[in-house]
Amino acid sequence: MVKELPLASACKMLYIAPRLVIDPYWTPHWAIPRKPVWRPGVTERNSMANILIDGYNLIGIAHRDFEKARQDLILQLDRYASRKMHSITVVFDGWKNGQAAETKKRLGDVTVIYSSLGEKADSVIKNMLSSAIKPWIVVSSDREVYDFARKKYFVALKADEFAGKLFSALATCEDDKEEILYDDYENGDKDEDFDPQPAGKKGNPNKLSKEDKRKIEALKKL
Repeated sequence: MVKELPLASACKMLYIAPRLVIDPYWTPHWAIPRKPVWRPGVTERNSMANILIDGYNLIGIAHRDFEKARQDLILQLDRYASRKMHSITVVFDGWKNGQAAETKKRLGDVTVIYSSLGEKADSVIKNMLSSAIKPWIVVSSDREVYDFARKKYFVALKADEFAGKLFSALATCEDDKEEILYDDYENGDKDEDFDPQPAGKKGNPNKLSKEDKRKIEALKKL
């Protein structure tokens, strides 16, 4: 007894068969897996995170040699990215001593961007967020950058929140014998009066907002 195909399946076979004769490698459009498109305010469920860092804000101001502090941070971020399989981009100010054009380079697993002469890292970060196609996790204690990221529905973390995750991950590396830098971050560039929680928040104070839930999910990834 010959089993009859459902009408939809029969129609698909009639659509596919002639094309396979012409091109045996042809694939119908509905069989091609689609790349997921990120939407603002939606948290990715995979374990990889896209992290955008305000470099000098994370380093802080308690350093005599900023060049060494910057290189040390990049090395730490590289080890962290390799261990956690995250995509990390760090932006540094070049507005005082930078080049005429913005520069971007790949150092290990970290993308390093220097703003152009006369432009601050804040502007570069804002431009990246305004045209973003990635669900960035933004790391900065700068009030303006932090608030801008939140308004664009990105997860925003203060520098010390990310630093805790960074140092914790590096400290668990069995072969990591180096001293973890910046453990005295409280002496760094922090805004003591900065409160990321909005004032006068309405609703049930015990119920987490969507923004809070996205932040918790992001911290779990890190």
